[in-house]
Amino acid sequence: MWKQFTDQAGLVTILALILVFKAASLTLYGPIHMPDSAGYAQFADLILADNSWIFVEDLERNASSFRIIGYPAFLALMKAISPGTWDWLAVSVQGVFSLVATVYVYRLAKVLNASLLIALCATFAHGLGQAFMLDQCILSDSLNASFLIILACYVGIAIIDCRRPSFVETAGLGTLMVAAFLMRESGNYLQVLYWPMIGYWALRVMDTKLKTVMMLVAFVLPMFLGVEAYKSWNQMRTGERFITTGASTAMFFPSVYLEQRGISVFANDPLLKDMGPLPQIPSTVQALRTTVTSHLIQEHSFTILDVARHGYTMFRDNWQNHPLEMLALTVSHIRRDQTQLFVMPIGTLDRTVLWATTRSTFPAPGKLWGNLVNDYRVDQVLMVAGRTVERLVSMTLTLAFIIGAPVLLLREGLRERFTIHRYDPTVALVGLYWLMCWGYILVYAMIHMEVRYLMPVIPLSMIGGITALIIFGKIVFPNLLNSEKT
Repeated sequence: MWKQFTDQAGLVTILALILVFKAASLTLYGPIHMPDSAGYAQFADLILADNSWIFVEDLERNASSFRIIGYPAFLALMKAISPGTWDWLAVSVQGVFSLVATVYVYRLAKVLNASLLIALCATFAHGLGQAFMLDQCILSDSLNASFLIILACYVGIAIIDCRRPSFVETAGLGTLMVAAFLMRESGNYLQVLYWPMIGYWALRVMDTKLKTVMMLVAFVLPMFLGVEAYKSWNQMRTGERFITTGASTAMFFPSVYLEQRGISVFANDPLLKDMGPLPQIPSTVQALRTTVTSHLIQEHSFTILDVARHGYTMFRDNWQNHPLEMLALTVSHIRRDQTQLFVMPIGTLDRTVLWATTRSTFPAPGKLWGNLVNDYRVDQVLMVAGRTVERLVSMTLTLAFIIGAPVLLLREGLRERFTIHRYDPTVALVGLYWLMCWGYILVYAMIHMEVRYLMPVIPLSMIGGITALIIFGKIVFPNLLNSEKT
């Protein structure tokens, strides 16, 4: 009884601290509008204006074709409830869902490692990590990540507890996947990364093969129906069957990167060989719209969907014609900053201030010593030192996860003769999260990578790294660490 009370008190304390920091940041800087925010808000305004957006004649100029409807519909609801402060309401709701996801991060860390201190540290790291700054932004990433983190943690806890779900419960988890998809359409592809986790859960708790298959189907079916329904809805209102036209820019990103590496893919494309050069402007999306998109529409009478389909064609051709260069491009998108995402309270504070004000709280390169001597900026020295420590911790956990998870999985496989349902569920779950993490990285690295895209798997990877370190510690120092959870 006392232990349960202590655990709950610790969790409430950490959540209260996170909430205080969130409230302070929101009070100081308000909702943060990013370049993509305007597109979501424009779609939301279309939804509220009238029903003309439902029947689209010009896909190229209608915001409802470029974005999936989930986040704009959410913003439309916020605008309807509070027209003057809709963005404040939106980020507040995002913060609530994020806190729920944070509770699930705590529960997962606790059930995997049976340590209150480790669970609280993981909770604090997640709450003051990417979630902290993205909750405050008018972007779809926060809600998308919260839904997926809740899903992955919920299933992970059930796997460890060996709890058998009903098919309705499994279908509900699949519906949560649909909600995440409606925030970011990439969920149509990324959903596959969650199938092994559900499959292992089914193998662990179901007593027949038929029930195992039925459980997997119960999870997959809502997503299948949701995607097909969305395509059918678009077909009803536009005459074309599609999810979004986002590929009209996104799928050309690899071609732009190859061009920057000196490989003339546009000049060798039969439809784009007469196109003018890409303008040297910071926005790759705008550069593509003013060259590739306009050329295909004006010179070849393409619709924006035709442009999107040609983007997929060029992506496929790039892999066929330049496989090594595309592989090198993919690897180049896997960078050091992605290893520093697990623990970053100080880095998060700076990034939030930077996004809100365009000014960094850290000194410019080479200015730290001068700022200390001339302006007595001890705060900058402390921040740089703190950031260095948190980066070292993050990189240590990253290495433990990337290297430790497959090693532990192989060790378990050799010990259990690769009979999956006999694996230690803790090791199996860490391995499943490892596969999921690398799936996210590779899917985005092949096209375009931003660290915020990894938000759904960062807490899973962090907890996986902690768990791997603890398991290795028990193996190396069996007399110092208790081999059983207490």
